Amino acid sequence: MRFLATETFSFETSSGRKVKFPKKLFGCGHENDVTFDGRGAGLVGLGNGPLSLVSQLGC
Repeated sequence: MRFLATETFSFETSSGRKVKFPKKLFGCGHENDVTFDGRGAGLVGLGNGPLSLVSQLGC
């Protein structure tokens, strides 16, 4: 079972400036078979696919 939602992610830079990234996808899964296929793998989606957090933030 998997769940997806959107949220605004907020980060503070080393200079103290706050940066917001609205409407970013995130989710969780239960009883996952881990394949790390690059589309969104990892705890915060650090894969290189279009749904990964890194891709959504434009990093």
